[in-house]
Amino acid sequence: TRRSSDLLNFVAQNDATLGWTSGGNIGTFVNQGSFTKISSNGITQVDLPFTNTGSVVVTSGTLNFTQSFTFTSGSVLLTNNTGIQFAQTLNVPSSGILGGDGSVIGSVTNGGVLSAGATTGSLIITGDLTLLGTSNFLAQVGGTFEGVSYDSVYVTGNAAVGGQLG
Repeated sequence: TRRSSDLLNFVAQNDATLGWTSGGNIGTFVNQGSFTKISSNGITQVDLPFTNTGSVVVTSGTLNFTQSFTFTSGSVLLTNNTGIQFAQTLNVPSSGILGGDGSVIGSVTNGGVLSAGATTGSLIITGDLTLLGTSNFLAQVGGTFEGVSYDSVYVTGNAAVGGQLG
């Protein structure tokens, strides 16, 4: 049985690759706490299958997941115009949050919360965006300066919006 006190916080402090270099079966990195990229403006690469039920936070540079990324709950958050890249479409579950200020490199299918900025900011999706009927889009509106007084989401591919707009 896991307790909240058993959860780990993993901090990637440099531009390196987290992976498996010897033969045999590749294990899966299961994040039930927090996985945070800090301190460098380059690319940190995760070369393992990754399962997220906690938080993934990028505070500098880019975090690149080269294997599968299974998102069952929790959050993926960008700060300070950072980036995150996925090998396949990011599927945000109904209990998940994708948000922040930066770029998601790859396509996104969102059934949870999509929120640009921590307060205000811009979220760029370089790929397709599909908002499912279960998704919630949170944005601050009003003002005259994009990313400063109101939120924005840019999609470089196709955008499909499900559910209701009110």
